[in-house]
Amino acid sequence: MNKEKIDELRIQLKNFMDKDFKITSYPAKFSLKEKVIDYVSHRLPREGQYTEKEINAFINELHTFGDPALIRRELVEHGYIKRTPDGSKYFIKES
Repeated sequence: MNKEKIDELRIQLKNFMDKDFKITSYPAKFSLKEKVIDYVSHRLPREGQYTEKEINAFINELHTFGDPALIRRELVEHGYIKRTPDGSKYFIKES
């Protein structure tokens, strides 16, 4: 975890975070969406294999708007995590 990067993203996303630094809403603007996904990716545990339920639990600890699937799909789309074709296993790659 790169503390400086996380602190920088928290400043950039302050309008989308609560006092506990949880994402409260998903921005409409594309560049801010990318920052949200970058922020979440920096907060995920490093390297490992996880179930969808475990990935959702990690994501739920970082946001309050109740849509872990949205964030999970974006993490896969941006290449921060990989998954098996059936979606049963997710792999976090070291950044």
